[in-house]
Amino acid sequence: TKSEMQVVFSVSDSQGVVKDTVNIQIGDVNDNAPTFHNQPYTVNIPEDTAVGTSIFMVNATDPDQGTGGSVLFSFQPLSPFFSIDGARGIVTVSRRLDYEITSAYQLTVNATDQDKVRPLSSLANLAITLSDIQDMDPIFTNLPYSTNVEEEAPLGFEVRKIRAIDQDLGKPRGIGYTIVSGNTNSVFALDYISGSLTVNGRLDRENPLYSSGFSLTVKATELNEDRTPSSATVLTSFTILLIDKNDNAPKFNSSEYRVRITELAQVGFALPLSIQVEDKDE
Repeated sequence: TKSEMQVVFSVSDSQGVVKDTVNIQIGDVNDNAPTFHNQPYTVNIPEDTAVGTSIFMVNATDPDQGTGGSVLFSFQPLSPFFSIDGARGIVTVSRRLDYEITSAYQLTVNATDQDKVRPLSSLANLAITLSDIQDMDPIFTNLPYSTNVEEEAPLGFEVRKIRAIDQDLGKPRGIGYTIVSGNTNSVFALDYISGSLTVNGRLDRENPLYSSGFSLTVKATELNEDRTPSSATVLTSFTILLIDKNDNAPKFNSSEYRVRITELAQVGFALPLSIQVEDKDE
């Protein structure tokens, strides 16, 4: 629309016609709210985007003249994680982000003109989603690991299934399991993929190496897409005690006992003899 109009006036009588031109200035009234462009506003960023990084720019204009056409941007309400440049509409990261805490943000952008009498404003939504980054080690579930196993348990007997998970929730990786230490004579086997701990050797409670039980150190490792181990690992301990089985007969301390006594020995006479019996079972 025009801000100035030119009007021609004419006056006539019997003597003739008189014409004159008048320029009329039209004063602008703030009657337009700012208009956002290129909606909807969506952006995806990695969760490790550095503080101070510019991630998006909103755009709004106002056709009114003067202060009524000057637009300032703000978040409504304010966001602790993002800020917006009032004049340019540039959105930046203002606090460290963490996918595992919040994976998406819905922000409301307010565009307000600067008219002193009757400022007008408009709202637009800005959706920010985070991409998960592999930045957390795995964690074991159902801790602590402790169990009892009967001695002479058959080979292949499953003692327990160990499980760990990737704490990165966006695209969790698979886990590989290994025994790091404590597996005397390799009497236990741990399946690398399933985490199943099984008996792999003879368990004899009377063996002095096994009598006090086992304290295994188990490692869980996150696996890359090609199944190779990554650097993300975690350790835990697994205590296993053997339950004694009555599998040993009593034994005398001698195969033959001899003693001489007089024929005049009376009933109740204590023989000069010590008989001992041992049973290895508890």
